[in-house]
Amino acid sequence: MHRDIAIEGRSPAPPGQHFFAGFEPVSTSYFETVGVRLKEGRLFTKADTGNQPDVVIINETMARRCWPNESPLGKRIGDADSAKPAWQEIVGVVTDVRFPGELDGDEPQPQTYRPLAQDPPVFAAVELRVAGATETVAPVLWRVIAGIDPEQPIHDVSTARQLIRNGLHGVSLLGGLLAAFAALGLTLAAIGIYGVTSYTVEQRTGEIGLRMALGAQRGNVLWLMLRQGLGHSLLGALLGFAGAFGVARLLGAMIPFPIATDAATLAGIAFLLIAVAVLACWLPARRATKVDPMEALRYE
Repeated sequence: MHRDIAIEGRSPAPPGQHFFAGFEPVSTSYFETVGVRLKEGRLFTKADTGNQPDVVIINETMARRCWPNESPLGKRIGDADSAKPAWQEIVGVVTDVRFPGELDGDEPQPQTYRPLAQDPPVFAAVELRVAGATETVAPVLWRVIAGIDPEQPIHDVSTARQLIRNGLHGVSLLGGLLAAFAALGLTLAAIGIYGVTSYTVEQRTGEIGLRMALGAQRGNVLWLMLRQGLGHSLLGALLGFAGAFGVARLLGAMIPFPIATDAATLAGIAFLLIAVAVLACWLPARRATKVDPMEALRYE
């Protein structure tokens, strides 16, 4: 959920330039549970109730964008959609959290957190950190909640891994389509290389026969035919390296964990592409080494 942010002491933003930030009511143990670290100020405590002044915690990205040269502690923000915002004092700054499917650049989006006691939501999500297999926790959780309130409805119980997988469903589908198109492209490229090399062998049959008649070895003829196709393949591999880094940068903005761009991965992919190119060139080139010099000369 997002909200339009107003900052106390600053003029309202002009139309089209409003500042939006994520909004999340959380409990006092939320940050410790999900592993978000405190960078400045304090976290929420049990004293932050509805009878106390409204407080808010923001993430590093929001602090950097709104107060680039000063500490945001003690500043107050509110809801810009309200004629008289209920100002909330910033008491802490926490580390950023990346969410699956973010497409808005390389850094996380501004985020605000409110004490659950001061801004209770209609629906609440309970997050647990458990030891051992997370899949075995669901039945226990159902029994505990039923023991507290048998009439309390529960919408869903999922592990963090399942939530990330669901959030990345669109990205996974896109990845599958890209892989299918990549395989199709690789197949078409192999067919193209094979066809061009075969055509070259056909056109140079007389030359090959003459070379062999003059004493050229089969290995020399094989290398002669391979060299042209492999030269273009190596050039394509170098261009592919540049494209791979660009695509990895784009996907890195969408997926909340690092994309493999290590040398071993890229080298393995390049080796696969070059191996396919070598095979596509080798088949017709090998056929060229079996040319009978006398038949080739008569062909001319």
